[in-house]
Amino acid sequence: MSNDILIGYTPKLKTYQQLWRELSKEKKPASALPTPKVKSQEDSVKWSMELQKTLDKKVQKTGHTYDDVRKEFTTGSNQFVSAIYPNLTRTHWGLAKVNMFIRASGLDRDGLLIIPEEQDILEAQKDVEENGLFFDFDTPDELFLDKNIEVSVINFD
Repeated sequence: MSNDILIGYTPKLKTYQQLWRELSKEKKPASALPTPKVKSQEDSVKWSMELQKTLDKKVQKTGHTYDDVRKEFTTGSNQFVSAIYPNLTRTHWGLAKVNMFIRASGLDRDGLLIIPEEQDILEAQKDVEENGLFFDFDTPDELFLDKNIEVSVINFD
């Protein structure tokens, strides 16, 4: 992509970055937010199942395939930069990308990095709260989001 094309996107990108900074300033301090990291397979399975339920609800409401919605979540969560978006998690960012995908499904993205709009972000925050998705992870590979994989946890207690 030439620099001429990128120049046209720079002001909009700065606007979105400022929007994210404003929306990510929670009324609660970051330490009060219950966002543990994935540390075990049990955590991963538990949170993956909750996230799958949330993604399934979006699939049922919209008619998109689970694979498309999962791919958007994965792509979005991989793009998350915590230094730019304090007090948010990869879960928020991934869900915001899913919400944007659903809302703007006719948009010809042609490989561009498109940042979710305010309504997508607010809906993602609502999704996290309503579905108890108060967790974070370092990479979506820590989660089990592929429905074709059977997961079993062995409890040795």
